[in-house]
Amino acid sequence: MHVSTFFVTGVTFLYHSSAFHLSKGTSIYTKQQLVVPSPFFPLPIPSKENNNKVLMATGGSSSSIGDEPKCPVTKFSNKVTKALGILDKTVMKRILRIAHHGPALLSLSYFGLISMASMMGMGPMQVGVDATSIVKPTLASVLTKSVGQTTNTQFAQYFPTFVTPASFVFLVWPVISVLQLLTVLISSLYPTNDEFLTTTDLSSLTVANLFSTLWLLISSNATPSSLPIGSFLALPMVPLFSGYPLRNKPKYVLWAYQLFSSFT
Repeated sequence: MHVSTFFVTGVTFLYHSSAFHLSKGTSIYTKQQLVVPSPFFPLPIPSKENNNKVLMATGGSSSSIGDEPKCPVTKFSNKVTKALGILDKTVMKRILRIAHHGPALLSLSYFGLISMASMMGMGPMQVGVDATSIVKPTLASVLTKSVGQTTNTQFAQYFPTFVTPASFVFLVWPVISVLQLLTVLISSLYPTNDEFLTTTDLSSLTVANLFSTLWLLISSNATPSSLPIGSFLALPMVPLFSGYPLRNKPKYVLWAYQLFSSFT
């Protein structure tokens, strides 16, 4: 190896060149240091202070980007954008979060209404004392007109099984409904950006409530002359969907899902 080659490899050459910069119509000379890479001396890393010094030397400013615009249209546009950002963060985001929980709340409300109609024996809209007078329909009577007259006790008598729960056991349904309602309301009004109930949790609860409603409608219209095949097919779907979040490592303890899936 030649001596000159070793000397070039081991030593860093510094070359000073003059750079001509223009700033605000004024020409200035600044010294820039050119460093040749070497395996023995690392390259200097430019710091923020050095950049600020260069900006000051050239007449520039590091805060010139955030200056207030002078155009009135731009000022108005910035104010509108800022106001919309505050509105989205404080109002719109909360409304959309509640709307996101809407299907779960609606399915729970309908399931509770059908459950009460089935337990109280409301059934479809009834005619009055004579055939000419009809009871004035209400929203509840219209929504529950598909509910039959067969109660849980009659259903158990029509289709006896080896184990038949006592009547008071079915009082757990109001507890399940109230627990679901509290869980969904807490999730919809949760003050932070963290999701208490995810989209999957809400969807599984909605589908489980729909299958519970379907099961009640089928069982309330059951007769001794027909097998309850529809009830047999609909009921297993309730714990299957309500237990889905529990089988996929939920972030929080979901008591409503646990009680719902374990009872059905």
